[in-house]
Amino acid sequence: ACPPRSDWEVVLVVDKCEGRLTECLKKNGISFYSKKMHSGDFVWVAVPPGEGTPQLAGWEGRAAVMDWIIERKRVDDFVDSIKTKRFVSQREHMLATGITGRIYLVEGDASRTNTMPIAGGQQGSSTTWEDRIRSASIKSQVENGFTPHCTAHYEETATWLCGMTRNLQTLVHQRGVGKGTALMTESGECETFKDLDHRLNHLVHDKTINEMLQIMLSRGVKGLGGKAALAVASEWPTLAD
Repeated sequence: ACPPRSDWEVVLVVDKCEGRLTECLKKNGISFYSKKMHSGDFVWVAVPPGEGTPQLAGWEGRAAVMDWIIERKRVDDFVDSIKTKRFVSQREHMLATGITGRIYLVEGDASRTNTMPIAGGQQGSSTTWEDRIRSASIKSQVENGFTPHCTAHYEETATWLCGMTRNLQTLVHQRGVGKGTALMTESGECETFKDLDHRLNHLVHDKTINEMLQIMLSRGVKGLGGKAALAVASEWPTLAD
């Protein structure tokens, strides 16, 4: 368990795919760890005094997860994620973390996506990708409790992350690491990054297997449609079942 301590250090955990932003973080003197993440692009952890930097081996088991998580989307990537429905699965994964401070960060000028073609030859439609990005953001806010935030470019994103990190450090000094600032388990303990990572890894793995099973059923069994494949896969989640 992670005791509520006001002297713990707040560190930003950055997904390994977010390499470009790390140079800006370094320039601003922000401590961060680089780690492959199963949900979101950024999350904050609190570590015991003196362990903030450098990134020490085994930090995952000592770091308490703070109650904020960020999914960053450039506007072009946002369009692609809507097309492939990756946006929905990523949203589900963030909800599965149990973290309540869920922020959807949209980076760039959404109006620039209006020249991108929409499936079905609807380029002349009154609905644009900018509209769809706005609609998806609002739906996530209203239905799932996400907070939208927009930045103009990655430098502004990095500056905002630096500000958030400093604000969370101040919050820890004032309230400590515990209920109200950290992700808590059902037993009332702070959840470590290691435990969260393990939990999400199983979730993503099991979901991927189930989705593959649905595809195999719908394509490989004659006369079995998508809805029927979903029903079968729901009853028997894996091939072993």
